[in-house]
Amino acid sequence: MALDPVWGLPRIATTSWIGVIKLPSGRDLRISTKVPVASVFQMLATVGEWPFRPEEIVGYAPESTILFVVARFFRDQLRRLDDGGLYRAYQDRCENLTVLRGRIDFREDLRRNIMERQRTACTFADFTRDIPENQVLRQAAHLLSECGLVGELASDFRALDYWWSDIQLTDHDPNVVTTFNYHRLNDHYRAVHQLAGVLLRWLSPGGAEGDRRFPAFLVNMNWLYEEFVRAAVANSLRGTARVRKPGPLALDEAGRGRIQPDLLFEDDEAPFLVGDCKYKRVGADIQSNADLYQILAYCSSLGLSRGALVYPRHLVDVDDELVVRNSPIRLRRVTIDLGVPLGELAAECQRVSREMLRFAGLPRVRGEQVA
Repeated sequence: MALDPVWGLPRIATTSWIGVIKLPSGRDLRISTKVPVASVFQMLATVGEWPFRPEEIVGYAPESTILFVVARFFRDQLRRLDDGGLYRAYQDRCENLTVLRGRIDFREDLRRNIMERQRTACTFADFTRDIPENQVLRQAAHLLSECGLVGELASDFRALDYWWSDIQLTDHDPNVVTTFNYHRLNDHYRAVHQLAGVLLRWLSPGGAEGDRRFPAFLVNMNWLYEEFVRAAVANSLRGTARVRKPGPLALDEAGRGRIQPDLLFEDDEAPFLVGDCKYKRVGADIQSNADLYQILAYCSSLGLSRGALVYPRHLVDVDDELVVRNSPIRLRRVTIDLGVPLGELAAECQRVSREMLRFAGLPRVRGEQVA
C-alpha cells in the first residue's frame, strides 16, 4: 500500500473489481480502472449487459467513475418515467378494514377477528403503482442512495426514495426483471428494467452476509473482460470460425482433473485453437509462467498445437510467440487496446481476431480477400 502523490491518501492495488465500497467507518474505498469509462460501457453493450446504446453515455461526464456515470444515467431514466406517470396495475390485496371494501375473506376474517368485530378482513383489487415493476426500480434507487454518492446525486436519489414511499421497499432478486410481461402500457419499462437488474447485481456483489452491513457498488472486470473478448472475437469471425467457451473438460484419462478454457476456436471439422483471457498487466518480459503452464495444459489435453493468451494492453503492446521445446505446440501472447476511442474498439477487436487466425494457420478472415 502506498500514498497517492496527489491526494495523499492510501492506494491499494486490487485485482479485477472496480467500484466503491462504503466502509462501516463512513469512509469510501474507491477502486478505479485505467480503462476509459466509455469503453467499459462499450464492453457491457457487447456482452448484452448494457440495454442502451453506448453513445448515450458519452455525454454523462466521461471523466467520472463508472458509479457516477451509471447513477446520473439511471436518475435521468427514472425522472423520465416519473414525469410521464408510473405504470399502475390492479393488485389483489387483503386488509383488515373498519369499512367493507370488495368482498369478505371469511377464512381470514375468522382468523383475525374471532374475538372482536370492529374490523372485517376484505379482499379487493387495488389500482396501484406499488407493483413489482416499480418496486425493483425503487430498490435499485434506494441502494444507489446508500453507496457513496455525494452532492446533487445523493440528494436526488434520496428525494426519489421519498417521492416513491408509497411503493414498497423490497429485496427482489436481480433476475426478477426477466419475469415481467410487457405490453403497450409498460413496454417503455423494458430497457430501464434491464438496467435495474444490472445495477442490483453490481450493488449486491455477494450473497453471504457478514457481521457488518455496508453498501458497495462493484463491477467484476475479470468477468467483463472475458465475456467481452469472447463476444467481440466471435462477432469478428462470424462466417469464418466459431468461438465459444466449452464446458468443463477432462485433463487426465480418469477425468479427475477438470479444465475450462475461455476461448475455443472451431471450424466445420474440429477445434484448431484454444485461448484464455487474462485481465492483468503484462510486459514484454515474461515474469510469471503460470499463464503459460495453463494454456499449455489446455493444448495438451485438447490435442491442439496452438494456444493464445489475450491480455489488455497496459504500457507496451505485447505480441510474441513461444515455441515449446520438444513439442509441436506454439503459444502466442497478444494484447488488445481497450483505451482506443469508442468508435475504434470494434476495429481493434477485429485486428486481434485476425492475428489469432493467422497464428492458427487460417489466413482468410471476413472482409479480406484470399491472395
